[in-house]
Amino acid sequence: MFNLFIKLYPIIPCILITVTLILSYNAYKKIKNYVSTEGEIIDFYKSTSEMAISNEATYSVSPVIMYVVNGKEYKFKGNFYSTSMKKGDKTEIMYNRENPEKAVIKKGLFFAPLITGILGVCSIFPVFIFRFIIRA
Repeated sequence: MFNLFIKLYPIIPCILITVTLILSYNAYKKIKNYVSTEGEIIDFYKSTSEMAISNEATYSVSPVIMYVVNGKEYKFKGNFYSTSMKKGDKTEIMYNRENPEKAVIKKGLFFAPLITGILGVCSIFPVFIFRFIIRA
């Protein structure tokens, strides 16, 4: 069983690095095709879900951000949340120039690729340990 794990483990860094590249590419496309502006946090959306195994409720929080494009107000549920965010805070957002209703918080664009990239790079080291040190 352990030998099977050692043989299959190298797939994990490959998957994580592939996901990182895809997320980074999508973030880069948004930076290239989206327009930057300032938005204001007007509320927080709290969604609750129940864990099937433990029957415990979990929740996630997303800021609701309002921004103005060509005199028209838009609102969206943010893709990034930090405990330091408060109602009335200003934050830089990016919106789609063809469809201003599509928007993201600029800070959150590279958060997921950063996390998956770090995990991918860190998960490479056990591959070397399994391949070269344990088999030596």
